[in-house]
Amino acid sequence: MPLLETYANAGVDALIGVDPRGWDLAAAKQRIGGRVCLWGGINGHLTVEMDSPQEVQTEAETAFRVLEPGGGFILSPVDNVREWTPTSEQNVKALIES
Repeated sequence: MPLLETYANAGVDALIGVDPRGWDLAAAKQRIGGRVCLWGGINGHLTVEMDSPQEVQTEAETAFRVLEPGGGFILSPVDNVREWTPTSEQNVKALIES
């Protein structure tokens, strides 16, 4: 978050790793939205691998509501889905449906 303007001023096209578990999504969108595409919005390890499908849906809906207006947003798990388990499989399906 402290370097958002630095990235935007450097001409970065997309900022990968916009993690709702460590970022203020609304502040990021306000500060550099329109200049830099924000990529992420859902935590891969904690949300997709460990939470419930309802938590995945809630986090995805929040990301869309906050980051999508005006464009420049790619929904993606931030830190990848590293473990393929019944929970992560169910949650990936919930993410796609969301």
